[in-house]
Amino acid sequence: MHKVLIVDDDPKICHLFQVTLGKAGYEMIVAQTAQQGLEIALQQRPDVIISDYMMPDMNGVQFCKEVRRQKSIASTPFIVITGRGTRRLKTEGLSSLFDDYIEKPVDLGFLVAKVNAVIRRRREDFLREKKNASRVKTIITTLVIVIIVATSFASGYKIMLNSEKKEVARLAKLKEKYDKRIIALENQLDSLGWELDDLDFNRLNQELNHLIRKAKKISRELPEEKERDLIIRGIKQVMAEFGEENYIVPPLFASEVAKMIRYFSGPKRIHMKKNLQRSKEYLPMIRRVFREKGLPEVLAYIAMVESGFNPNAYNQRSGAAGMWQFMPHTAREYGLRVDRYKDERSDPFKSTLAAREYLIDLIGIFGKESFMLALASYNVGDGKVRHQLKKLYNPFEERDFWYLFRKRALPQETREYIPKVIASIIIHRNADNFGFGNNLNGLQTKS
Repeated sequence: MHKVLIVDDDPKICHLFQVTLGKAGYEMIVAQTAQQGLEIALQQRPDVIISDYMMPDMNGVQFCKEVRRQKSIASTPFIVITGRGTRRLKTEGLSSLFDDYIEKPVDLGFLVAKVNAVIRRRREDFLREKKNASRVKTIITTLVIVIIVATSFASGYKIMLNSEKKEVARLAKLKEKYDKRIIALENQLDSLGWELDDLDFNRLNQELNHLIRKAKKISRELPEEKERDLIIRGIKQVMAEFGEENYIVPPLFASEVAKMIRYFSGPKRIHMKKNLQRSKEYLPMIRRVFREKGLPEVLAYIAMVESGFNPNAYNQRSGAAGMWQFMPHTAREYGLRVDRYKDERSDPFKSTLAAREYLIDLIGIFGKESFMLALASYNVGDGKVRHQLKKLYNPFEERDFWYLFRKRALPQETREYIPKVIASIIIHRNADNFGFGNNLNGLQTKS
């Protein structure tokens, strides 16, 4: 039976949680101060700790930090109960301390579901760690055998070189086979996504992800390929700036970016020229502001897609305004003044500072390696993206923007948003190649 420790200075709340979770099959332990809860946790090693945020001796953050400092209980799942619901708690707490949070008033059924979820995740983590340990042992054994064989056949160096050439040729042929199957699956998912049921869709998507990982692994072993396709190289360059140096570009990704480049170079050509012209005035400032906090500078191009670097842009339909197209409530949350007398969303520098902090929060939620999910959240809101991620068939393997794209789990505007940002970056960095070179110099624009 799993143990749950309740820490709350309100005896009535403790009793209510104790009865509810006891009926759900959990062994309950109760403490009414954080210090008492810490002592009990060290003695009885609960499977989950549920703590109120506001307590007399220390708050939820301080209590959780004390738990994390104790080696024997550092990994214990920690759920915080709060009435605050603040952005800071969600972004800073969930990303570094808490495993989850529940806002007051607490729905008791939701409480049981949260506890069940963290217990299940902990069991899955244990099984995964056990599997990884077994895999590491197998790899070490294999390496020992390889070293022995390599030492024994040192005299056959020339033969090994010939074998290596054959292996490279074999891998190249195998990668070509994977690439063809990847393209076929991408096309199948894209064309039949609406018609497939969840089981078939997830089966095909898992096969696709498996093949992409295999192709990526082989790519690391092959000699460096000279990629002449400007779009592929542009995408890889952007991904490298987020730490994905060996990123294998999914055909669907390249296709969507190419479509947006054609859109910006064709029907929206005049608009793109104006955007590029304004970038000369505002892009250096945005890069400098982002660089001060270590934020990848390529995120500056969000302003190109949002407003074309126009500080006075205003969306009458949504009420978003400024270079970064902040809604009034989001702007105020990030320190901008928006009232009948002044609207700082149109201030290029102040709004860029606010955008920087917002993007840092989004990356804090999803992680730098999932920056495309952060970009999608900038467009549609992090709540909607996290809601879709909760529905994933396999959250460890499918926490990916392109899975949500293929599943059509996001609005069409959001599905197009990331390809637009990447296409804008590629066009800006290769303006001459797309016919936006010297013609920009004489273009007059209004900011």
